[in-house]
Amino acid sequence: MLASRLLILSLPLASFPQVSQDISRVDCGPPTEPGGIVRGRLVNDSTGEPVSGRAVLLGGANVEWCTALTDSAGRYAFLHVPAGQYELHVGDLGYRRVRPITVTISPDTAISIVVALRAEDWVADCLEVAHCAELLRVEQPPGRYVLSESEKLREAVFRTSIALAFGQSDSLPSWIPCVDDSSAMVIEQLRTRIPTAAHASQCEMEKGEDLLYGRLRDRLTGRPARRFYIERSTIFPGDSATVHSAYYAGPTHGIGWRCRYVREPGSWRAIWCGFTWIS
Repeated sequence: MLASRLLILSLPLASFPQVSQDISRVDCGPPTEPGGIVRGRLVNDSTGEPVSGRAVLLGGANVEWCTALTDSAGRYAFLHVPAGQYELHVGDLGYRRVRPITVTISPDTAISIVVALRAEDWVADCLEVAHCAELLRVEQPPGRYVLSESEKLREAVFRTSIALAFGQSDSLPSWIPCVDDSSAMVIEQLRTRIPTAAHASQCEMEKGEDLLYGRLRDRLTGRPARRFYIERSTIFPGDSATVHSAYYAGPTHGIGWRCRYVREPGSWRAIWCGFTWIS
C-alpha cells in the first residue's frame, strides 16, 4: 500500500537511546516486569512536518490495547511492552489509510518506527481493494436505462459512497444500502452493480437495540442498513463536478465525503474523495 512510508529499526535495549521524559509515553506493562520498547514518530510525507495529536495504538496477545497520542514533535513511545507479537495502528483521519504494522517484541528489544503519512485519498485506498475498485469502474449501462446527465452523476455518487463505506471489506456489503433519491432509474441502474441497494422509503429504518457507532438497521430484515444521500453537488464547465455525499450513522448525524468527479462516456468517475462529518 502506498498510503505511507515506513522506517523500522530494531536494536538491543542496552544500545537504544533512553526515552526522553518529554516524549508522549505510555506504560503497556508493569514497570517491574521485563519488557521491550516501541517508539517512533509520525510525519507528513510531503512536508516532513511532524503529525501531532494523532492516536497510535499497540495491541496483541499480551496487551489488549495500549494507546498514545503523538506530541508536538510527532513522537510516541510504548514502554514495558511484554514479549510477543503486536500490531501497531495509526489514526488516519486526514491521511491515507495505513495497514497495521506487525512488530515482534522481546524483553531486551527496542523498536523505532517512523511512519510518513500521505495525504488523504479515499479513492486511492478503495482502488487497492478488489471489490471496492470494481464498484468505481465506469461501465456503460444496459440499453434499457436512459439516464439524464444529472441521474448519471447521482448514480455514480451513490455507487462511490457505498464503495467507500465498505472499502476495507473484501466483498459486496451484506447490509442494505438505502438510497435517498427520487429517480427510480438511478436505483435500478445502481442495482445492476449492487443488488442489495434499496430505495430509502423501503428501508423503514429505525434505531436498533444493538446500535453500534450509530449504525441503523432495516426493520423488516434486521440486517444492518445505511441511508445514503447527497448533500449538495456542483457541475463545473469542463466536465467535472464536486459532490458532498453521506450516510446516516445515527438519528441526527452522518458520515460522508467530499469528492471530485470527471465525466466519462456513459457515467462519471470519482478521482478524489476526502472524509467529512455531516451534522
